[in-house]
Amino acid sequence: MKRTCIHVLLVIGMTFSVVSSASAEGPIELGGKTAITANFGLTTLDQDDLDDPINVVILSTALTRTTPSARFEYGVGLTVFAALTDGNEISSVTPSAQFRINSNLLGPEENIVVFAGILGGVTVTSVDIDGVGDETDEVGAFGPKFGAEYYVTSNFALQLEDTLTFDTDDNVTNVLAIGVKLLF
Repeated sequence: MKRTCIHVLLVIGMTFSVVSSASAEGPIELGGKTAITANFGLTTLDQDDLDDPINVVILSTALTRTTPSARFEYGVGLTVFAALTDGNEISSVTPSAQFRINSNLLGPEENIVVFAGILGGVTVTSVDIDGVGDETDEVGAFGPKFGAEYYVTSNFALQLEDTLTFDTDDNVTNVLAIGVKLLF
């Protein structure tokens, strides 16, 4: 897992150093736009009912709207977890509502936006351990998210996001994901 995070950070660093700056076009204009975001991440589940930790692939998407001032962003998201290892199958789907605060810490002329936010939703999980049977569970899910976006152009950004999700069964999931964001 640590190696995966290091590789992701290296790829992001190389991308930032190679891609031309959006600030060459002038300040980025986010206010009043709608965006679609798609992220990919990996995490490891190590729970009491599992004999061995399981690596999980995470795909998430969001449809959001930025306020005219570009300070706030709100919308809906969908996260899908999937894992298959040694006869164990785990999958979950989490529809959520999301809200975040954008910050231009590097100034309005820069093309990097740092953000912090929250999400809340319901996770529906299906677990089949060693072919014993399929269990389905529904739990509430909520938590903070933090990240940064690097705007290649005013309508396209690379995103790094860390989401910490707590559920009503006292499970905690931390996902570091990388993705893209399209604004229109």
